[in-house]
Amino acid sequence: MRVDTERDAEDLAETVFLRSFQAIQRYEDRGVPFTAFLYKVARHAVVDSYRSRSSSLPLEEAEEQPDDAPGAESSLMDLEQKAEAFAALGRLPERYQEVIRLRVLLDVPTEKVASWMGSTPTAVRVLLHRALKALRKSLGTEDEAA
Repeated sequence: MRVDTERDAEDLAETVFLRSFQAIQRYEDRGVPFTAFLYKVARHAVVDSYRSRSSSLPLEEAEEQPDDAPGAESSLMDLEQKAEAFAALGRLPERYQEVIRLRVLLDVPTEKVASWMGSTPTAVRVLLHRALKALRKSLGTEDEAA
């Protein structure tokens, strides 16, 4: 999903279950599937998880990392590119972020995304196109993709 380890996923699943259980009394059926409610709770849990993480490596772990490990520079560049992409994603409007996460990162079918977002499949496709264009522009790669 959107976490690094199985343990993180288990912790988030527990958090989502508890938050959903606590919020179930506030849930109102508005013609939107219950899974959309659960997705929203999960999305907020993941965001909270990322916000609470420290982006630095503890000194003890940094000392254990070999300086001459093959691909270390490449791995660092990959991490920097991912960080830049996630930062660019975070600067997009919320609906753009949501459609990119659902369709691109989680590979949720368009019809299900449309249902969760209270929209039509065609509108979701258009929104995804615009969101990806905005992301490319934010990353400075718009000309390359065109």
